[in-house]
Amino acid sequence: MTVANLKAAATGQVAVSPVAKFSALLDKMKPQMALALPKHMNPDRMARLALTAFSTTPALQECSTQSILGSLMVAVQLGLEPGIGGQGYLIPYKKTCTFVPGWKGLVDLVARSGRATVWTGVVFEGDVFVYQLGAAPFCRHKPGDCEGQFTHVYAIGRVRDAQMPVIEVWSRGKVEKHLKQYNKVGDRHYARASENNFEMYARKVALLQVLKYMPSSIEL
Repeated sequence: MTVANLKAAATGQVAVSPVAKFSALLDKMKPQMALALPKHMNPDRMARLALTAFSTTPALQECSTQSILGSLMVAVQLGLEPGIGGQGYLIPYKKTCTFVPGWKGLVDLVARSGRATVWTGVVFEGDVFVYQLGAAPFCRHKPGDCEGQFTHVYAIGRVRDAQMPVIEVWSRGKVEKHLKQYNKVGDRHYARASENNFEMYARKVALLQVLKYMPSSIEL
C-alpha cells in the first residue's frame, strides 16, 4: 500500500488514482468535444483515446491537466485521433503536453480540402529509387525485399489541375541533422523512442516542406 493510500485509510478517505481523476475530467469535457468534432467522429471515442494515452504514458501524467486538455481540444478541432494510425500524438515536454499531428494526420487534412493530394514514401537499401527535381520533376520508387533502417524518405504533392508535382527527397543523414538541430528535449524526443518513430518523424519533415507549396487552409 502506498503512502497516499495509508494516509487515506487513516482518515477514512478513498484515494483516487490520477487515471480515474483524468477520466472524470474527460466525461465533463465530452459536451465541448461534441460541439467541435466533425460529424463522423464522436466524443466517447476521443475520450477513450486520450485516456489510453494518459494511462500508458507516465510522463504524460506529470504534465499539467490544463495543457493535456488543451492539446486534446486541438486534436478535436482538427478532427485527428491521438495515437491512432499516426494521425497525431499527445507529447509530453517536461510539464507541458502538446498535440503533434503525425504525417498521416497532415495528409488527411490536405485531402479534406479537395484541392490537392499529398503522400510520402520510405526507401530502403535494395529498393529501386530514381528521382529528378527542377523544371521536370519525377519520382519513381520500386520497393525491394530489404527491411531495417531506411536510406531516404520522400514526399510528393499535387495540386488539382497542376501539370507538375512538388517533390521533396531527404536522405537519412539529412533527417538526423534536422532532428539534432531542432530537438530541445534530447533522448526524450518521440523520434528517438524507436526506428518506427524516427521513420514517422522523417516522413513528416519531408511532407512539411511540400505543404509549403500546397493550397493553404484554415485547418493546416
